[in-house]
Amino acid sequence: MHSSFMHISDNLLIETYKKAQEFKLDPNFIQIILEEIKQRNLTHLIEEQKSET
Repeated sequence: MHSSFMHISDNLLIETYKKAQEFKLDPNFIQIILEEIKQRNLTHLIEEQKSET
């Protein structure tokens, strides 16, 4: 599957994930974002965010 997120920066991807969760967007959409985050090995940035809240 071709990722639609491949052209956005890591920071924008993480911010998109945060906002999608904040606004309780479709879980399937959030899952797609999360898969891209995993492919980029950025999960530690999400875990850091969770520990700060």
